[in-house]
Amino acid sequence: MSNPAEKPDPLKKVNDPKYADTKVQILDQQDRTEKSMKEIEAAYDTEARKIRTPMADYQAANLLSVLTLPLKKLGEEIWQDMLDAKDKLLSEDIMTKHEKRRKAAVDTAIFYIKKMASEGGLNAEAVSRMVSDQNRKASRAADLLILNKDGKYDDLVDAMLFSLGHTGESSSLTAGAQPKAEKTILKYLKSDFDKPNSDLMPFVWSILSFMEKDPKIAITKAYLKGKPAAKVEEFLQRGNAMGVFSGEEMKELNPTKKYTEQDVKDQQINWAAQNDFKKQAAALGITPYGTENAAGKMITIRNAILLFVKLGAGATVIGNFMTGAWQGGKFQGFGKAVKRVTNPQSLGALGLLTAVTVFESKKTFDQLLYGNKDQEEAAVKLRKEKKGNGKWTKWDSFFRAGDFAGARVFFDFVSINKSKIGGGDIDKAAGNIIPSQFGKYLEGMIERKKIGKGDDDNVDYAALKLAFDKIKPEEIMSFAKIFDTLNIGGKNAKDEYEKHLKEPK
Repeated sequence: MSNPAEKPDPLKKVNDPKYADTKVQILDQQDRTEKSMKEIEAAYDTEARKIRTPMADYQAANLLSVLTLPLKKLGEEIWQDMLDAKDKLLSEDIMTKHEKRRKAAVDTAIFYIKKMASEGGLNAEAVSRMVSDQNRKASRAADLLILNKDGKYDDLVDAMLFSLGHTGESSSLTAGAQPKAEKTILKYLKSDFDKPNSDLMPFVWSILSFMEKDPKIAITKAYLKGKPAAKVEEFLQRGNAMGVFSGEEMKELNPTKKYTEQDVKDQQINWAAQNDFKKQAAALGITPYGTENAAGKMITIRNAILLFVKLGAGATVIGNFMTGAWQGGKFQGFGKAVKRVTNPQSLGALGLLTAVTVFESKKTFDQLLYGNKDQEEAAVKLRKEKKGNGKWTKWDSFFRAGDFAGARVFFDFVSINKSKIGGGDIDKAAGNIIPSQFGKYLEGMIERKKIGKGDDDNVDYAALKLAFDKIKPEEIMSFAKIFDTLNIGGKNAKDEYEKHLKEPK
């Protein structure tokens, strides 16, 4: 192990009169930030699992961009500090503050990566969670660090680190990290849960969702102690809608409540909507048309069997229809034909044919028998955005602007990209459904209207652009998927939007 005296810390070096040069400070800060980014990238690469599709590669690049965003923001602030100093050296206090934030960004990103990779590495499901999970998406942790630039929420950052598995060794966290984290979350639950549109509650839900069951239950019981039954149920329902409390945990936390069969079903829908990412994971593994291996399109035994079943079942149904309609060389009418088709043999064949068709289609039996589950889940996600998105008020104002012109224009933007870029698949258009592209789309509509080619003369695109700029979103894909699934656009935008925002009775 080298002697620290032989290799002085650059942080001290730049404050040594011998090296009193602003340029040295700038270069040192750049070097430290770049090394920190490489640490995060190395941690990601260590846990990454090869998914081998363009979409997966895009998502990986996007995630790394989000995870390193606090460092990029810090870099911008350092440059501003240098400009403000007007060629004067930065004080050691400022440099130490920068270093503290740099370390917090690295620790949070690396422990976040390890937490998300704890059940099989950064596979397709983990990556999907990092992009879309309301509580566990990468942007949640990054947003907290950016919000804490002045150190106002150091305790919340420490609680986040604890929930990600950082116990305090070799960091600013003390050995009593758990009680400290529990005390912190309890503090913010008391101050912010009842606040409308709290900026901090999304981080509190996120930390609770990352916590192991025992500390999560302990904190919740401490918060609910002495509260009336209605308040207890309100909190647990919010937590369930956020995907933090499962149905079993709700029973444990509220043992006197007798939940009905419908209550349990609703809890399961809420939990699955937030915690089941199998569908998104599968989408990451889909190779876009034109890039797949032709050998994969060869006839398989499975396809051959399905074809055989379809032909056989179809022949039975058609055959019975024809023999019912034609008897004795004469057409007997459709009544007899229908009767023949509804005999047990035909119904069995028709059922088999339907089963095969469903098996091959994107829909499932559940969708055909019980309605569109995707729409139920999308509606739940919309309500979660309302409860858990710190920027919800601004998003909601944008969608409602101009008698829901915001919602209509946003839906048009999503639909155009889904059709032209995604070929009908919204996930394949993800690279273009981003804030900067939507901003450009609005600018284009402003110009079209100026020259008399506006798609809707009643829409104030300039006002929409100003409203959207105020949101300053990191991403918009969550809303894009919700609007696409629920078809919130056109003349029905207002009705569909407000309908799905209402809590089911």
